[in-house]
Amino acid sequence: MISKLEQLKRASEEHKKFRETPQWIMFRKYMLSLHNMTCDFCQTKYKQTARLDVHHMYDTNYTRLEESRFMVLCKQCHTFIHSKDKSPAFKHLVHRVDYISVVQKPQERKDDSGKD
Repeated sequence: MISKLEQLKRASEEHKKFRETPQWIMFRKYMLSLHNMTCDFCQTKYKQTARLDVHHMYDTNYTRLEESRFMVLCKQCHTFIHSKDKSPAFKHLVHRVDYISVVQKPQERKDDSGKD
């Protein structure tokens, strides 16, 4: 029997491999373009794609590339969202509207390198 830790390690390895596929690379570019290089959470617009992540909102079906399953986040908001995901009070939040309406947005960024 495989332990939960081993399952998580395998899933992480699978996700990492998937993020190197042409399908993911094209989907990521599409999402960044669709969202106008803007973080869905703080609404900051960026010039550099490296400053943005495409966040998967669900723990299952990582390879199911549908717009409604992902959101574009800057690095700081992505870290913030993941810190809230671990909180029991936020376990029920699975949709971008839930995140934006319930979680207080971080303060405006003082570092404008890479932003418009």
